[in-house]
Amino acid sequence: MQNRRLASARVVWASLCFTHVMFGVVLLLAAPAPQEGPPVLIFPVMALLLAFGVAPVRWLLMGGLGMPSATVGQAAGPSDAQWLRYQSGTIVGLALAEAVSLMGFVHGFLTGAPTTYVPYALLGLVLSLAQVPTLGGAASIPERR
Repeated sequence: MQNRRLASARVVWASLCFTHVMFGVVLLLAAPAPQEGPPVLIFPVMALLLAFGVAPVRWLLMGGLGMPSATVGQAAGPSDAQWLRYQSGTIVGLALAEAVSLMGFVHGFLTGAPTTYVPYALLGLVLSLAQVPTLGGAASIPERR
């Protein structure tokens, strides 16, 4: 059962990681001609706010100040409640990482310069790679009492 949960979580993780690449490919194929205009600073600011929001949001969703689990390190693996909280936090964290790349996609599309997407994509991809689902991560979620 634990292996099936982990496999499905990793499929979701991989598909959300792929979107960072997909945004770049679509931008390269469909970007309009470059346009002159004032620099659009809202996109980098929003991307940084989203990036800095990943850790606190995951921490809150995964238990925050709960009691440490008694099952950490045991062969039984994480409980259902631990797994669900871990999965919720991971999916929300991945969605925030994807939003960072989406900001870059919109920024690159509006400016007509696909290269502006690269820093956003790298930041989003690093945030996604830092959230690979593991059984140990799920087992470390504190139990709520």
